[in-house]
Amino acid sequence: MLLLLLLAHGACVMTTRSIEDDKLIDNRSNQDIPYLTVDQPPQFPDGDAALMKFIMTNLHYPEKLTENPQGRIVVQFVVNKDGSIGDVNIRNSVDEELGKEIIRIVKSLPKFLPGRQNDHPVTAWYTLSININIKKQD
Repeated sequence: MLLLLLLAHGACVMTTRSIEDDKLIDNRSNQDIPYLTVDQPPQFPDGDAALMKFIMTNLHYPEKLTENPQGRIVVQFVVNKDGSIGDVNIRNSVDEELGKEIIRIVKSLPKFLPGRQNDHPVTAWYTLSININIKKQD
């Protein structure tokens, strides 16, 4: 039997948009470029506790799991302005297979409440930090 401790913290940080005089500067003006900082970051419906419950409920332990992985997995993903999940990237992982499993879970998340900038929904990056402490129990 395995014991898993997950602690998560989500945040939006720093922007990838270049803004000059409140106008977006980008050659790909027909595409949404995710914000990294917004007035109001994306939120999981029913809050962080519900997000953690979703992750724990949907986590399938990888068969090739490194023995007793401990540490932090940092996953960064795009929340589109319609609340759907876009690109997903692992920034730090204690175990490659566990990182792949977290990506699978993030891709299956229900729609978020999108980030907002100047009272308008926007596409924004969301960073989730998950502390992992798995111990085999006798």
